Amino acid sequence: MNAIGRSTALGLLAAAAAAPAPSPSAPSPRPVFESRLSLVYVTVTVQDRAGRVVADLPASAFEVREDGQPRPISVFSRGGDEGLDLDVALLLDTSGSMTSELQSAQRAALAVLEKIPRLRRRTVISFDTDIRFWKPEADPMALLSEVMAARPPDGASAIRSAVAAGIEDLRRGGSARGALILLSDGVDFGSQVSETQLFRTIEGANVGIYPIPFVPLGWASGPSTYRPGTVGRSGGGFPTTPDTLAARGFLTRLANASGGLVLLPARHRLAGALDRLLEELASQYVIGFAPAAATPGRSHRLEVRVADRRLKVRHRERYLSR
Repeated sequence: MNAIGRSTALGLLAAAAAAPAPSPSAPSPRPVFESRLSLVYVTVTVQDRAGRVVADLPASAFEVREDGQPRPISVFSRGGDEGLDLDVALLLDTSGSMTSELQSAQRAALAVLEKIPRLRRRTVISFDTDIRFWKPEADPMALLSEVMAARPPDGASAIRSAVAAGIEDLRRGGSARGALILLSDGVDFGSQVSETQLFRTIEGANVGIYPIPFVPLGWASGPSTYRPGTVGRSGGGFPTTPDTLAARGFLTRLANASGGLVLLPARHRLAGALDRLLEELASQYVIGFAPAAATPGRSHRLEVRVADRRLKVRHRERYLSR
């Protein structure tokens, strides 16, 4: 079996995640960045009015503000640069609410790992009641049968705990640029990480979250007798349509806070959504700046602007000082 870890107690993850601290002398702008530098890194996606990715802007086109104050750019890198490596975590929801029709979507998400540009390290995580890390050297396409065999019947769905664990794994691995792909319906049961703790964890790492909302075809016609704490128990039901709307809102907040994007499959076909993800990851910028001195653990507002106001800029909203 390829699973190498399991965790359900992740309440302290948010406190552990933090952004890099100030440096007395920042290096000159260069295309290669390293996570050990005492800089704050921000991954930036730029789009035009038609939603097309803009990948060829120079460093001079960008302005970074920390809590409303401009900060000089110390490191700048864009999609084609040799140093713009990427660490990716793929999270697969295998809870009881996810039916067998999800397997084709899981297979597509696993296959896309082989196509991601500048991939330095990949992690595959499955979650339900428990969280399982799978060996990174394993063939992603060969994992699916083992991932599905490990799932318990009618398992819970610890999404917040799993996302926090995935971010923490990327941060511990020294990632200065990470992406977390989350294939899930977005309905959380059994997490020991609160939403507040999760969003603190998001602030503590430069990891964009890309949720792929997947709602089984028969979901809306399911039972309407759901009671909190009953999923996975005899006689328990699953949430109905209003709950899935709340779940979609949760996934959107994850994406917005991290600078990622909700990838919406058309008619349950993932090809278009995954192609958009690959295009975005190949066309992003990474900006590093030396932050102002601050109290450790303080949350700071980030804003990245471009000279052309017709362009839309997307990035994580806040970072934690250390």
